[in-house]
Amino acid sequence: MMPILNKENRSVEKEGREISLTPKEYEILEFLTEHPNRIFPAEEIYREVWEQEPFQIKGMMAVHLHNLREKIENNPARPVYLRSFRGKGYVFVK
Repeated sequence: MMPILNKENRSVEKEGREISLTPKEYEILEFLTEHPNRIFPAEEIYREVWEQEPFQIKGMMAVHLHNLREKIENNPARPVYLRSFRGKGYVFVK
């Protein structure tokens, strides 16, 4: 079941249960869900979420996305919603 974002209280629900996300995890997920099925390079996600120019962020972004997958995917090793494309970026598949 797809995670549900509640923008009013900045929370995320999965299968009727609230998922605990860090503020940046929530912002990344919110940004990607607002643009479903579009691939974004890590640098562009960083610009949008942190509102500054990226500097050596690929590893950091990979960690944030890994943590998000652990929380929202049923099988993080085979993500359905939060996917990555090597050399291209990340996408939220609706």
